Amino acid sequence: MITEKKELIILMDCENFFAIKSSTSSASEFLEPILSFLNSRFTVNQSFAYTCNNNRRDVTDIAAAKLPIELKHVEALIPQNKLKNSVDICLAMDAVRLGMQYPHAYFAILVGGDKDFAAVAAYLRRCLHKHVIAFGSDESPNPSLAQEVNLYFSLQSAHLWEHRLTQWLERKTTPAQRSFLSKLLNLIDELQLPSSCPIEVIEEQLDVKNCAAKLQALGCTLSENKRWVLRWGHKIQASIDQTRDPFTNLHFSPQYSSELDVYIDVIVRALKRLQPLKFPLSIPALGSVIKEDTRELPASFKKKKLSTILRKLDFTLNKERNMILSPETPNALALCEQAKRPIQSSLF
Repeated sequence: MITEKKELIILMDCENFFAIKSSTSSASEFLEPILSFLNSRFTVNQSFAYTCNNNRRDVTDIAAAKLPIELKHVEALIPQNKLKNSVDICLAMDAVRLGMQYPHAYFAILVGGDKDFAAVAAYLRRCLHKHVIAFGSDESPNPSLAQEVNLYFSLQSAHLWEHRLTQWLERKTTPAQRSFLSKLLNLIDELQLPSSCPIEVIEEQLDVKNCAAKLQALGCTLSENKRWVLRWGHKIQASIDQTRDPFTNLHFSPQYSSELDVYIDVIVRALKRLQPLKFPLSIPALGSVIKEDTRELPASFKKKKLSTILRKLDFTLNKERNMILSPETPNALALCEQAKRPIQSSLF
């Protein structure tokens, strides 16, 4: 049994109601069972519906049904604006603000087939480390959003909501898992491991076998080859959040699929900052640029000498291994060409 209700913030976009309710039903008819379900399992702190003049029928219906929802009109900010994007932007801004204001709150997003909100859910989970659930319709599927939330509920499968939510909220850990979790959290704190890191580092430091299976049992998302952690499980992230300030810990590390991808990403970013490239190129100078990068370097990169990494990427070095000679191999030439392009960073 769940002894304590979690805090919840509900955000909904009236612009999308037409996609997740039948044409003959009112907004309140499909909202009432959702709100009743959420209120039975959570303590709802805030519940906002974002709207503009295009949604007069749904707004009137919500108001008439006296649902516990605060309506936010875009027109109150931008007179005579009827553009849908304004509603989306307001919801996204509030999601970030509320995520910081309520550090322990879960989020529920009620939208239809609008793929834009996948980015909102991704930011809440990856950067603010929130738990996010969403509701949608099979008639207007939203796979992008479903992929970025912890739980995605279909309106056509209301009979499964209670079971799925209970399963997710009440996941238990065994004594062996708790022991591994304790050691892992100490390691994460000691090495400041980012959310994307090689499992090999964890195995070496903790001297454990079957590390990938242990991490998966704790809800971690791994790469296809099971050599990288892409995202910590919710218990691990919750423990990390308790020791980190959410206002200063907004960075989300790139999701690498291999050790080589780490080297390529870091080296190419550094070479971009040294444009135009002139060879021979000083390796210490390259190292200084890497250190000035504001992003957290992956643990696997810190453990290797820069000259060793450059040789793995097929760069030719001088005998003293302190200069990069003019690139000749296909791989080195390709990386130098890549470095000439504009810097492209992950969204978060």
